[in-house]
Amino acid sequence: MKGLLLNLTPGGMLTETANHVSPDMPEDGSMHESLTMEQFNSPLVSPQYKSTYAIVATSESPKDLKDVNVSEESVRLDTRPESTIGPASCSSSPTNSPARHSQHYRTLQSYTSPTAKLNIAATSNHQRDVDQIHSKRWHTAPKEKHKIPAPVVSWNIAPSMNKPYKCKEIEPTNIPRQCLRTTEKLGSRNIGEAIVCETVGLEDVVADAPRLVVARVPTCAGDIRAGSTTDQIREVRFLSSLSDPNVARILGVCTVEPVPWTIIEYTELGDLAHYLQYSVPLTGTLRPSCNLKALSQSCLMYMGAQIASGMRFLESKNLVHKDLAARNCLVGRSYTVKVTDIAMCSDLYKKDYSDIGGRPPAPIRWLPWESILLDRYTCSSSVWSFAVTLWEVMSLAREKPFQHLTNDQVIQNAEHMYYGAELQIYLPKPTMCPEEVYKMMCSCWRRDETSRPTFKDIYTFLKNIIADYRPGA
Repeated sequence: MKGLLLNLTPGGMLTETANHVSPDMPEDGSMHESLTMEQFNSPLVSPQYKSTYAIVATSESPKDLKDVNVSEESVRLDTRPESTIGPASCSSSPTNSPARHSQHYRTLQSYTSPTAKLNIAATSNHQRDVDQIHSKRWHTAPKEKHKIPAPVVSWNIAPSMNKPYKCKEIEPTNIPRQCLRTTEKLGSRNIGEAIVCETVGLEDVVADAPRLVVARVPTCAGDIRAGSTTDQIREVRFLSSLSDPNVARILGVCTVEPVPWTIIEYTELGDLAHYLQYSVPLTGTLRPSCNLKALSQSCLMYMGAQIASGMRFLESKNLVHKDLAARNCLVGRSYTVKVTDIAMCSDLYKKDYSDIGGRPPAPIRWLPWESILLDRYTCSSSVWSFAVTLWEVMSLAREKPFQHLTNDQVIQNAEHMYYGAELQIYLPKPTMCPEEVYKMMCSCWRRDETSRPTFKDIYTFLKNIIADYRPGA
């Protein structure tokens, strides 16, 4: 009975008792009895024994009890408070101290068959693994099942890098070749060329078809058919699903040519940069002349708000625009503006793109530091580009951003943000730009992406400013 009480005594009480035991006290043989599983699971057993039980159960053999004592003493010394560990604790030997001998002896009382303990541990681990598997499957399997990877795109309207891909992909309309009559070639680049076409009877195929369209033609048919056919088709499919008054529509695909043409909506007044710079149309186009004197501050703000509206729609689809600028905005009647992606092919804007470390040419004067240096494109990076675009609009596109800097100096200016500082050189406030609008631009040029406003915030801000403006016919 005495041995059973010793086995069930909490560790602190037993240690205190052991300190009062005389070294000459005869050893009680009942202390050699082992705990049964029923006694071990009893709520009277101190948690200290259960942790000791787990330690001893991992030993391979009970034959070397001296080694077990030493390891147990090491564990006990490591778990004591720091105030009790010092030189004084090392003065007495574990083998000479009756209290320590009693503690070691009590530890061995919880030892049972290694095989039985390993089986118990294995069963517990197996049950825990099964529970984790079921829990993980319950929370993540439905999401992973319906997740669709984003396509690898060749042009500039692309899925954001830090957001899930959630665009629908629809089959584009097949446009007959006889509906397109070529009028002008805008230019070509490494990824393709852009051709302005006049439509003939296209309204019978596509509802509300415009008078002018742009055919975006890939450069090399061999490369497309060999490796990137699927991505190109998926790119056209998700672009075809985009529908917003301030985003140029993808009308369909003309598959008669050796390389499929992507047909994009175009406007009679052309791109916004040229519209602001000149009062005469480009040679060979059907665009009428316009009077720049009629452009007021409110009219410029109105066009800027429409760009923000189109980008707000792309942001809602987790899409970015890697080449947002005035040259990639189309102007229509009543100063309507639509965001598009054809300027990279135009011969007029070749100097707006420059090489960065062997990467394809990029519009570094419109891009944030993370896109220039890290090749990272998010919705926040498009916010930065929008502020530069709005600066162009308010400046009537009469000069390029950072026109007094070379390309290397523009990159060096971005490097200040890479190393944690702010821009050394900012774009100045345009003459026709209100002070509060320029402050909003500067908030778009912050280093931290999360500190920049969203397109929803920008559109709301600009809409409130031009609430009373009504564009002329």
